[in-house]
Amino acid sequence: MVSPDLPRLNSDHKASISTILAHLFSAFDAHSILVTALTPTSITVNYANGTPETYLLHSTREIPFSPPLPSLADAGARLDQMAAESRLRPKSGKSSITITEYRLPRGKTLKVALWGALKVLVWPTVRILFMGGNLYTDLLGLVRKEWMYGIPAFFVIQTMCVHVGSTALVLVPKLHKYNVPFGSAVWWKWCLGNVLGGMTSSWTFDEVVKEEETRRVAEAKKAV
Repeated sequence: MVSPDLPRLNSDHKASISTILAHLFSAFDAHSILVTALTPTSITVNYANGTPETYLLHSTREIPFSPPLPSLADAGARLDQMAAESRLRPKSGKSSITITEYRLPRGKTLKVALWGALKVLVWPTVRILFMGGNLYTDLLGLVRKEWMYGIPAFFVIQTMCVHVGSTALVLVPKLHKYNVPFGSAVWWKWCLGNVLGGMTSSWTFDEVVKEEETRRVAEAKKAV
């Protein structure tokens, strides 16, 4: 017989269960979470790792309750408590800080981001305006040189390769460390910002993390 508490757990406590799965079993961004069994000593959870494209790769885990639940109705509160404790004791290189927002670059970082984006946009325009074969270049007396067509493409491609590489090797591990869900809207905003503007998105992310750390230290001092 299915416990009447299962629908409530599946609808109201998925975020807590996902946090516990990451803490206990190093589950990377668990999706499609479904509680299939509940007892005073444990719950059984079926879930998928990673993005929606890997929903077919399901795993089943049993999360123990210690001490056992006095009542099955207390399962939700216990899961929330366990999730809070998991955030205080992060595993797999994850921080207790969770970044939930995207921020555009500011100040000098914004100037660097605009320069990186302009390089990608301007080089194709340079090719159109100055490589010959249109009224503008004919009036200036410019001569078409076929070999020159590869120059703008080279700079665009090398710039994008550097940006994509820095996103994959530098920014994505930071997003994982600070609990930004893989494939989420916030995750994509940070990554696309870095692809267009270079390392500026990563620098801005570091600023957001530093601000959160400063805020936590201030709160801890007030509590003393």
